[in-house]
Amino acid sequence: LIDDMGNSLRLNNAALNLPGPISFAFLPFAHYSKKLAYKAQQLNKDILLHAPMETIHNIPLGKGGVTATMNEAEFKQVLHQNIDAIPHLIGVNNHMGSKLTALDMQMRWTMEVVKERGLFFLDSKTTGRSVAGHQAKKAGMLGLQRDIFLDHQLNINALHKQYDKALSIAKKHGYCVVIAHPHSMTIS
Repeated sequence: LIDDMGNSLRLNNAALNLPGPISFAFLPFAHYSKKLAYKAQQLNKDILLHAPMETIHNIPLGKGGVTATMNEAEFKQVLHQNIDAIPHLIGVNNHMGSKLTALDMQMRWTMEVVKERGLFFLDSKTTGRSVAGHQAKKAGMLGLQRDIFLDHQLNINALHKQYDKALSIAKKHGYCVVIAHPHSMTIS
């Protein structure tokens, strides 16, 4: 899965043109998200919403961010708007979210909306305290989680090391959920 899609035409187009079964997660109100999501759909790529969620470091989320201070109605309204902003979605994953994904109530609300919309949830696993998978299971829906961040450290040796780990996990379990970002080095 390539996260953080929608901000750069050049890098995002390069990512979209990668071969193979790569999925793409688009930020809900990034400048190029809708245009690039249509292109991804034409290329038969899976499309996810990359939903901005509150962090423990209070990093600004921008439009479409959901936070722990929102009431249920506001939270769900913003999440519905985010889903509506990206065409051809099959799922949702969290953008950041180290605070929010650890909160049972907000993750329950998230899963209620995601399930209602006929989508699945992929936990980017930005915290070891995440309850997203548990809440997805309680909601009776498909919930996945990231196994490897490919480009958490943006240097070629680290990328190769993470790629080798991903291959090892895939060989052992039959699959590996890898998240990367549309950086030049990662795309190369």
